[in-house]
Amino acid sequence: MATEKADTRSRSTLPDSIHILKVSLDAGKHQLALNINGINQPLNVTINANKTTLVRLTAIGNYVEHQSLNL
Repeated sequence: MATEKADTRSRSTLPDSIHILKVSLDAGKHQLALNINGINQPLNVTINANKTTLVRLTAIGNYVEHQSLNL
C-alpha cells in the first residue's frame, strides 16, 4: 500500500525482548514471584477452572503493568 505520509515508526518503540512462559496451575488465586529488571515483583493472578488464563506483562524500566485475560 502506498502513502504520501512519512514512516515515523522507530526501533525505540519496539520491545527489547519478549518472553513467553507456560505454567500449569490449579484453579484459584496465586501469587507469582517475578524478577523484572532486577527487581522482585509479586503478581497476583486468578485462574478459573476450565479456562486458559493469559497474563500480559509490560515492563519499562521500573514501570510494570499486567493484565489477566481468561479465554
